[in-house]
Amino acid sequence: MKFHGHKIPARQKNFPLSGSHAMSSFDTRHELADIGLGAYPWRATLLLFAVVLAATLAGILGRPPGQLASFWPTNAILLGLMVRNAGFNRPLPWLGAVSGYLVAGALTGEPLLHNVVLTVANLAGVVTATLLYGIADEDDRLLRRPGAVLMLIAICGMAACMAGVIGALANPLLFNGTLLEGWLSWFVSELVTYIAILPVFLAFERSDWRGWERRHIVLSWHLLVRLGPVLTAIVAAMLAMMTAGPGAGAFPVPALLWAAIVYTRFQTALLTLIYTLWLLIAIQEKLLAMGSLGALPYEVLSVRLAIALIALGPIAVSCVTAMRNRLLTEMEVLANHDTLTGLLNRRAFFMKASAVLRDMENSTAPVVFMMIDIDHFKSVNDRYGHAGGDAALALFAIRAKVCLRQSDLFGRLGGEEFAVLLPGCPPERAREIAEQLRRTIAERPLELETGGVLDMTLSIGLAYASNGGASLDQGLSVADQALYDAKANGRNRVEVAEICPAISG
Repeated sequence: MKFHGHKIPARQKNFPLSGSHAMSSFDTRHELADIGLGAYPWRATLLLFAVVLAATLAGILGRPPGQLASFWPTNAILLGLMVRNAGFNRPLPWLGAVSGYLVAGALTGEPLLHNVVLTVANLAGVVTATLLYGIADEDDRLLRRPGAVLMLIAICGMAACMAGVIGALANPLLFNGTLLEGWLSWFVSELVTYIAILPVFLAFERSDWRGWERRHIVLSWHLLVRLGPVLTAIVAAMLAMMTAGPGAGAFPVPALLWAAIVYTRFQTALLTLIYTLWLLIAIQEKLLAMGSLGALPYEVLSVRLAIALIALGPIAVSCVTAMRNRLLTEMEVLANHDTLTGLLNRRAFFMKASAVLRDMENSTAPVVFMMIDIDHFKSVNDRYGHAGGDAALALFAIRAKVCLRQSDLFGRLGGEEFAVLLPGCPPERAREIAEQLRRTIAERPLELETGGVLDMTLSIGLAYASNGGASLDQGLSVADQALYDAKANGRNRVEVAEICPAISG
């Protein structure tokens, strides 16, 4: 990694993103789940055509004769793709989606006029929601905060209303029904599918499946705990189908709320979608005895609407949980890390280093302590001001992180003084690391945005115990003396000292 000529803005704050010595980036924004087809409009067009065609055929084939489908997934899937991938929201991909609707209707024998009217009704809601989400904040689009659920309800409601308007006009023509029946049917059907499917697209993050390592495939207590909400939901669904009454469908809800607490937003949304599909299918196929409820058309719509509203509960809880976890992470990071450099602060460094050394008490592995000081740092502040000094510290942290190992603990003790613990590192290797760090800083000047070129050098003191057994205070004390020797011998150098067995024992 090259830093020569790299400009760092004054008072820039750099937060390394990995390593035990680096700060966890709690404010990192995951990129949208763009599958990389935005730059290839024809590929995006073909993909949308295929997705819309397949989903529309599934919806048409599952539609009762002369009625709307109880679950129409196409519009919500198309909306999810449009919201998550800006490259799809272009004329050519939209044309592919329209073609998918029309071809599916033609393949199933839909008259041309009916096919066009239904396609317009389907697109009315998708276009409305795409435009509304286009002006929404990213955190709202990706369900990263509780208020995003309210936006989800509002946008899905407006999209369903718009589709309902076209559906109301089409209902007398297509199904010999009334305007009100057409509006209600379209509105409820669209709202249910949007609320069930859209959160799966909006909440997806690339890191959602981290932690499900191969070892989790083997039966273990950890696996059972992790699968607890899923297993509970399955048992609750089985009990619901064995129990009569309109309330039986709500039996899995506690399991969904449990999932909202322990799973990610995407995993919760996916489980909620499966629950919604199960409930709709179970009611339609009479697998769930609900008594006389649902015997009338308006009661059917009422049940479907209730299902959609129930599905919102786990999504909302999951968003609240995600926000809480994020705030806790922020608090932990702020408590343990230096805000300028992103390194461990003094308290956290001593705490973590002491824990590492306790784990090594019975080990004979070598341990190395490193004390680092930026030479003549006061002159940097005098010449370039504190903004220049901050930039120098931030750049030093970035370059030093590259030189150190992933297992090393790296902390800022105060001012321009830094400490590193290198557990299990042979003294020869530690010296190589220190020399690499010294050369990296000395040979690559920093260009400041405020003007001027800043040359920095380091004085480094190393203290090692070849067979372990050194305490943190002992190691840092010997390393600090070696640092003093490096300064006394001309600076911009590395001095090494051994922690004597008599002292460490």
